Amino acid sequence: MKRRPQNRDFLAFVVRRFLRARRACGFSQSELAFQVDTTQSNIAKFESGQSLLSPHKLFKAAAVLGISLDEINREWAEREGIVTAEVVA
Repeated sequence: MKRRPQNRDFLAFVVRRFLRARRACGFSQSELAFQVDTTQSNIAKFESGQSLLSPHKLFKAAAVLGISLDEINREWAEREGIVTAEVVA
């Protein structure tokens, strides 16, 4: 199944955010891979857009890097002009 262009754009946006966060934290790909319990090769493939991390590893990487997947999603929605509903607790 081919990904739609907007899906590729969103994935590229996510990858750029993770890459910037990894560099800002001063982690090498190997160091992040160790923290996330994956391989340096998997991190490299994720950062180059060749493959995806599993949801579990994506959430773990976000926690290690101190980034919020919700915030990334909000930024994407704002950039694309997508209206999001406010969650009321």
